[in-house]
Amino acid sequence: MIYKPDLRERSKGIIRARNWGIRIIPIFVGLSFLASEYNRIKNILPDLMGYSYIAIFCLTGILIFLWIWATQRDFDLLFKWLDPKDYSTPSTLIETLLIVGNGLFLCILLYSARDPLLYGSLFTVYSLAVLISDKYARSHVEKGISKSRERIEIELKKDENKERILPYVDGIEILEDYYVKRPHIIRHITLMIFCCIGLGMAIYWKIRDASGYGVGAYMIYFISIFVSEIVIAYWRIQRDYKIGQHEAKLTEIIRMNNISKDAK
Repeated sequence: MIYKPDLRERSKGIIRARNWGIRIIPIFVGLSFLASEYNRIKNILPDLMGYSYIAIFCLTGILIFLWIWATQRDFDLLFKWLDPKDYSTPSTLIETLLIVGNGLFLCILLYSARDPLLYGSLFTVYSLAVLISDKYARSHVEKGISKSRERIEIELKKDENKERILPYVDGIEILEDYYVKRPHIIRHITLMIFCCIGLGMAIYWKIRDASGYGVGAYMIYFISIFVSEIVIAYWRIQRDYKIGQHEAKLTEIIRMNNISKDAK
């Protein structure tokens, strides 16, 4: 029983679902749409409402990029460091719907940026969906970490494997710190609360035609999303810095083992 992560091979279904989610983005965010939005932005009157729309439109575009990058990075880390014992990887219809749904919703948000009420309504629903999917995904990660530790405990009993296994021990602790111990749920709930406040202002803007409340709604959306992304970016930077040190150790150990085998 050798600790050798092979989750990438065992997770083809969920990888395929993510790829479908990514393919949805260029379909919905086509060049014609971007061209029309570009012309719209050029013709926007120089007022706060117009500038607020541009800001939230650009921020949503950044969110789409971060979703693509972050999901790929998460898969790469989990596939490289986890080798759970007696564990079936999630590859059902539920995972497919969650991943594809997130990608689809991000595209719809880009379209809805023109209207603070529509954007706030959709983003609140999106935040709730992300909260549910994130909680579901992290329960699987937590189980994968626990089952990987079971295999490591068996491997550590063999003296000849200790040197090769120890970097995995440290790497799993770093993954657990980020995926399990960090307050991701609190971050999502806080974001939802502020989005609901912005949504309330957007409703008043729609009823009273008060542009100030429309600008206020946009500002709350922008600030809450921006701060939320700054927080998780800081967590990711810490995670990647720590695990990068152990990746270097692991690479060197694998290299030396291969050299030893070739020499024999």
